[in-house]
Amino acid sequence: MTEQPEGRSTTASDPEADGPPPPAAEPAEGQGGPVGDPEADDPPAPTVEPAEGQGASPGEPEVHDPLPPAAEPVVTAGKEAAPAPVRGVRRLWRRYRAASREWQVAIFAAFIAAVIGLVGAAAEWYGATRDNRVEVVVQPAPVAADPDAAGTDACGSIATLDQDAQAPASGVYVRVLGGCWSQLLGYVPPGSELEYAITYRNTSDEQHDDVVLRAELPQGVRLVSGSTTWFSASKPDGVPATSDALEGAGVNIGSYGPGANAWATFRVTIPGANEVDCGVSEYRVVGFANPWGATETSNAAVLSAYRSC
Repeated sequence: MTEQPEGRSTTASDPEADGPPPPAAEPAEGQGGPVGDPEADDPPAPTVEPAEGQGASPGEPEVHDPLPPAAEPVVTAGKEAAPAPVRGVRRLWRRYRAASREWQVAIFAAFIAAVIGLVGAAAEWYGATRDNRVEVVVQPAPVAADPDAAGTDACGSIATLDQDAQAPASGVYVRVLGGCWSQLLGYVPPGSELEYAITYRNTSDEQHDDVVLRAELPQGVRLVSGSTTWFSASKPDGVPATSDALEGAGVNIGSYGPGANAWATFRVTIPGANEVDCGVSEYRVVGFANPWGATETSNAAVLSAYRSC
């Protein structure tokens, strides 16, 4: 056997090598064992979670958290967020505090003016709707010669109004049933029945023949059928008209000499509460006197109705 030079160790395959083989090196903590070692106790590789906003790996279904219902309050950092109107008010308040002193004074003055305007409008509305009672106000007929006697004349027969020499060639008057005659009347409830009179006087120096009285009614005002009656000095008790032609062609009341007079009365109904808007409705009834061969004259009476809502 060949001798080894002094100072050299024997190889691992030398059967005559002195001493046991050197122990295997332990792997450092956190490192795996030798490659190919089936008994290596390596930890499993960590699973990589997909970043927020990225989908799952191919082949796996994408999972989303359910959205909260629309009625559910928005929660931020564990605290319930204020409703949108409250947040808006807070933003306005911050902007107001950040504004200059001059702007703050101007904004505050505008706010106070707006509040005063709203309070005034509310008070006016309340005052208008607080009392639903209807008030009837009768204006004295302006054709009476004696102002002190106007009220008495207006509450008498229509003949007393038409006897004065200053009375017009034609006139129109209105009254609530049994009330006083007037050319201006208000306020009456919607749906009321009222009485009108059309007067005629021959103010010329010649006789008028075939005098025709007629009425022009506004939309919604309806003539009460059979209610037309005409009067004169020779027929003080009245003559019922044979038709309701007063609203159309008119009623022929005969012939009249200078200074003579006549008149016709009729009843109407005005639109009911379900036919008019809230507040005041105005109705203008026009009366005409048309002698044959002479100039037609006219006049009007104004009625106001009030509906409270």
